[in-house]
Amino acid sequence: MGCHLPCSFASLVLKVYMSNRKLAGPVLCPVDLSEHSEAVVRLAASIARSCPAPLSLIHASASEVPPYFTPGGVEQLEAELERNRNEVRRKLAALAEGVPGAEIRVEDGEPLSVILRLSESLHPSMIVMGTHGHKGLARIVDGSVAEALVHSSSVPVLTVGPGDRISSQPSIVCAVTGSELSRAALSWAIRLAQCLGTRLTVLHVVEPGQSNPNSDLCGWVGGDRPPACDIQEVVRHGNAAEEVLRLANELGAGLLVIGAAHKFISDKTEFGATAEKLLRHAPCPVLTVFPANQAS
Repeated sequence: MGCHLPCSFASLVLKVYMSNRKLAGPVLCPVDLSEHSEAVVRLAASIARSCPAPLSLIHASASEVPPYFTPGGVEQLEAELERNRNEVRRKLAALAEGVPGAEIRVEDGEPLSVILRLSESLHPSMIVMGTHGHKGLARIVDGSVAEALVHSSSVPVLTVGPGDRISSQPSIVCAVTGSELSRAALSWAIRLAQCLGTRLTVLHVVEPGQSNPNSDLCGWVGGDRPPACDIQEVVRHGNAAEEVLRLANELGAGLLVIGAAHKFISDKTEFGATAEKLLRHAPCPVLTVFPANQAS
C-alpha cells in the first residue's frame, strides 16, 4: 500500500441506514484503570449499545504469594488481595453505570493471557482496549498488552490512545486495497456505520500502473440493503499512509478501520510499514481487522 508520485485516491462516501442486527458476540473491554479508562469504556459502551451487543469489562492482574510467607502471612495477603479485587469491581461498576447488563470480571493472572483466554471462551465480536502512548511506537509498543494483543488476537482489536479523538457517533474512515482482507475491513466499517448511524468514507489507494478501482468499490458493499454509494476520485501527492491520516484529520474522523495480517503489523514491507504508520499516528481510535474477521 505504498504510494509514489502521483497518487490516486478513490474516495467512496456511503450513506448508511440504521440497523438493529446484533453483533455475533459481546464487546470485550479490558480495563487497566488508567487515567483514560473512562474514555475507552465510553467508546466500548457506545458500540455495545448501538450495535447492540453485551459489554464485558475485565481487569486482570497477576498476584503471587511469596514462598517464604507464613500461614498467617498468606491469610493476611489473601485478605488484602480480596479487598483490592472488591475495590476494582466497584470502580468497574462505576465505569459501566448506564450500560444495562454489563458484565464485570476481575481475574487473577497475566493480563494478555487472561484476555486471550476469555476471547476463546466468550467469542467476542471485538476487543476494545486503551493504549498508554499517543504518538510514535509508544502508542502500542514497549511490551504493552495492547501491542501483544494486536499481534495475536483472533478477533478485531480497537485500540484507543489517551489523546485520541473520541465520539459516541464517530465518522468512519476505512483504508482499503484490492485484497480480500480489505473486504473484511470494509464489511466491519459498514457494519459499524450502520449501527452508529454515521458517515463512512472509504479510501482506496491506486498504485502506479493499476487500473481505476471505482467500478469495484460499490460492488464490494453488497448486502440486501446496500448504502447509497457516491465515489469521487481525488489525486494527491505523497505517501499513502500519510494521505490516509491527512484525510482522517480533514474529516475529523472518530474511527479508522484497517485490515492487517498479524505478520505484517511490524514487518518492513510497504504494506507492513503502512499498517504500522496508521497504528502509530492515527488521530482517532483504530480498528484492526485480521484475516477471516468478516463482520456478521
